[in-house]
Amino acid sequence: MSPNAYAELYAEKCRLGLDLAYRERQLDALRRQARIDQAAAARERQHLQRRIDALIRVVRKLHEERGSITGPR
Repeated sequence: MSPNAYAELYAEKCRLGLDLAYRERQLDALRRQARIDQAAAARERQHLQRRIDALIRVVRKLHEERGSITGPR
C-alpha cells in the first residue's frame, strides 16, 4: 500500500471517529431532553390529578348537601 493510501485511510478513520463522537453527544443531549420532558409530564400529571381530586371532592360535597348532583326532582 502506498503512503498516500495509508494517509487516506488514517484521514477516514479520524473523520469517522469525529462523526461518532458528534453522534454520541447528540444522543446524550436527546437523552437529557427526554428526562427533562418526562419529569415535566410527571409534574403535569400530578397537577391534573390534584385538580381532578378537588373536583371530585366538590361534587361529593354537593351530592351530600343536595342529595343528588341535579338537585331535587
